[in-house]
Amino acid sequence: MNEKTENNLDKEIWRPNKQNLRIDKIVAKLKTDKIVTIKELAETFDVTKMTIYRDINTLKEKNVVTFINGVVMYNDKTKVLENQERKDLTYYLPTEIHRNTAEKKRIAQCAIDLIEAGDSIYIDSGSTMEFLSQALPENKNLVVGCHAFYVLVNVMMKKGCDIFFPGGYFHSDTLVFESIETIQFLKRVRIKKAFFAAGGVDSSLGITCENPFVVNIKRAMLESSHTKILLVDSSKFNTVKKVYYADLKEFDIIVTDNKITENYKKLINQLGIKLYTV
Repeated sequence: MNEKTENNLDKEIWRPNKQNLRIDKIVAKLKTDKIVTIKELAETFDVTKMTIYRDINTLKEKNVVTFINGVVMYNDKTKVLENQERKDLTYYLPTEIHRNTAEKKRIAQCAIDLIEAGDSIYIDSGSTMEFLSQALPENKNLVVGCHAFYVLVNVMMKKGCDIFFPGGYFHSDTLVFESIETIQFLKRVRIKKAFFAAGGVDSSLGITCENPFVVNIKRAMLESSHTKILLVDSSKFNTVKKVYYADLKEFDIIVTDNKITENYKKLINQLGIKLYTV
């Protein structure tokens, strides 16, 4: 395989059968294209989608790819290992989606309970937003906006959801689209409930994230939304990332897990923010 497909998929014996040869080519394509769909792979290699699903599951088990609703993303091995060992490096979705997964899923489910039929909502980018968009209810006459590709894919699969997606320049590490036109568009819309993510929450330095290119999107969402809801697991508190985007007091609701400290509970209460812990 290519370097015998990630060093023989962790030293397993490689034999030149059709599946292994095809997996070779899938990995090569992913290294070039970064993300592809199951449909595209099936058409490229002239096999069924089910065959590609089996190939991708083999790669997923070895952490070679991240697979989200029909979309396959290559995991840069160096970035994955570095991000697992250190928390101060650039945000990398394949790593983040596997951190504090149970807490993020509970937070997302609690957030779902805040959504009412007929709401217009906006879903930020970030690993928690992946779980939120997966859990969206169907047939609730929702209008859903987003700027992350994986959120878009999840929402597209839901019945009874109208979607607005500004688009723009694509960032492969985060699967996020952004542009000047995106900001201009978001400033013209009005959103009932916007759900935000963060890389860090600090009592003095505010709400921070890793990537400067999403700050203007987040600010536009804050200005265009009626109810601002921050979804963060407790590991984000007392953490500061590179880029500031909001003060804690700008949010109406915070949803986190039950490991949040008493000091932060007290601060959130003092600011008049509704707190949900799960």
